[in-house]
Amino acid sequence: MMDFKILTFLDLCKTRSFTQTAANLHITQPAVSQHIKHLEENYGAKLVYYKDRAVHITKQGKLLEKFAASTYINNKKLKKIIESSILSPRELCFATTRVISEFILPAVLSKYLEKYNYEKIKMAVVESKEAFNMLNLGEVDFVITDGSFRANDYKCAHLFREETIAICSPRHQLAKGPVDFSDLINERLIYRLASSEVYNNLEMILSEKGYSIADFKKTMVIGSIASIKELVKHNAGITFLYRFAVQKELQEKSLVKINIRNLNIYRDIYFVWLKESFFDSDSLVLFDYCKQYISDYLNFIKAERL
Repeated sequence: MMDFKILTFLDLCKTRSFTQTAANLHITQPAVSQHIKHLEENYGAKLVYYKDRAVHITKQGKLLEKFAASTYINNKKLKKIIESSILSPRELCFATTRVISEFILPAVLSKYLEKYNYEKIKMAVVESKEAFNMLNLGEVDFVITDGSFRANDYKCAHLFREETIAICSPRHQLAKGPVDFSDLINERLIYRLASSEVYNNLEMILSEKGYSIADFKKTMVIGSIASIKELVKHNAGITFLYRFAVQKELQEKSLVKINIRNLNIYRDIYFVWLKESFFDSDSLVLFDYCKQYISDYLNFIKAERL
């Protein structure tokens, strides 16, 4: 069990508030101050300081935070491993973004479970920021993400690079192509919620071309990728999605790629876990299964283009 003073310090690093930390841990504010004072005396360094009426963490405090957070998470993981050795359930616990969960992982997990018989699987489907919060708190063992993150803070393995394409109904005038990016501005743009990685990807695409969502006169915000695709099929507007999210519809010709001159947009997708953490080798095997699935998918796309 970790020293409660360390847990107090970790909570203070997160809240930056002695009052909030006291409330979170159900202790008094003077007790929080005493815990921090004892740690500073123990390590012989100032860990926190006040500036502009706010709590800040010193350089030495950040070193302790990094080490203590890793120890805390590994302690939780070790507890799970020991409990599992007694109760025997095998648990796979990870987080991923919605588009990956819907269009890649079902096929991968079904193959994976043919060989690895996990009794418990927990796949949290959240946006990238929340996925990394869960990882940092030890609530999941790894993250599969198309979102941005600080690579130096984690261990990661590159899964693949995917193309983002503009799509429309076969009946839409833009289906005839090729067109310039500026030709899209008068069309209705259908896109996901602002908190999603799909939205972030769209903003990046538009920014690179000197545009923003506000430049589109007609827009529609939809929470579901499936609904977006159905609306586009019915010629209600256009959208931008990863190719793997619309590959089935492209094959069926119910949706078509808009051939836009000088547009090549790709996004990297990663498998991410904490540095110096217990990381089950079976989880890394899932990465290999993902790589094989993606390899088969990319070979199919390559053959289709020939």
